[in-house]
Amino acid sequence: MERRFARRLVWLIVVLIVLAVSVLALEYSSWLRAIEESNRALESGNVTAALEGYDKAQRAVALLPSPTTLLPTGYRQLIYNRARALYLAQRQDELARFLEAESAIVPQLADDAEYQYWMGNIQFTKALGQKEKQQVQSGLQQAAESYHRALSASPEDWDIKYNYELSSRLLEGLRRGKDDELEKMKRGQMKLLREDNETKQEQQKLVAPEKRG
Repeated sequence: MERRFARRLVWLIVVLIVLAVSVLALEYSSWLRAIEESNRALESGNVTAALEGYDKAQRAVALLPSPTTLLPTGYRQLIYNRARALYLAQRQDELARFLEAESAIVPQLADDAEYQYWMGNIQFTKALGQKEKQQVQSGLQQAAESYHRALSASPEDWDIKYNYELSSRLLEGLRRGKDDELEKMKRGQMKLLREDNETKQEQQKLVAPEKRG
């Protein structure tokens, strides 16, 4: 009698485990699909719809104790695509808070090239909005340092390489009392890369051939 009860108990536990795993797998699959739909919205230029999808997925992630372990593939994709959407929506302050909050939960994020890339973009954009020359220089210095860390983690990434060289060049120009390129940036005649993937080849022409990836 006891053996029969034990077998039934084991069988019930196995069934419950299988059901739980199946439900989690379905939830994970649904979560990934939601991110992919948001990615498509972002690529088509619908930043609002993309952010709505990312925000929903982000709320689900917030309930997990260890997102990088439980969601090894989708977690970083969500973080950095949401970062791009926030940046395109010109919500830099929110983006900075978001990245800092995520790196507080998962400190390893700060070692990612993509993390440092977006932090550099935030610092760069803020620097351009400053009026005092010293503040502009300080902001550009921070941006260049973030891009340098990103480049160390991903030396073949053209976007990072371009932005690092651009921020360094603007910084050096300011130190020498030449701010022509800075004014071009402020007028929108020059851009950081990864704001618009279609401009990559056009922007590449602005860097000397020997410095192109």
